[in-house]
Amino acid sequence: MDIEDSQRITLQGFTINGGATGVVCGDHSLCHFKGNTVQGVTNGGDGVDVVRFSQATLEGDVIQFNSGDGLDVADGASEASVTGAKIQYNANDASS
Repeated sequence: MDIEDSQRITLQGFTINGGATGVVCGDHSLCHFKGNTVQGVTNGGDGVDVVRFSQATLEGDVIQFNSGDGLDVADGASEASVTGAKIQYNANDASS
């Protein structure tokens, strides 16, 4: 799922299996994730990327078993707020 240059996007109750990256929130986007599962991303890909001056909130999501980071917030000006989410068993997570 690739969200670019978008405002007030809510992704709720989805299960995303596999792919190069599970979800990208990019290019000045404002993304809300609630109750989703992102898992099984392969080839070193991340579960959720928040990039290029974007903001994301994650509430009650499960991000697991991805071959890169569970959650990657990049580019310095991007932000993510995480409440009650489980980010676990990803290859690059410190707690894996």
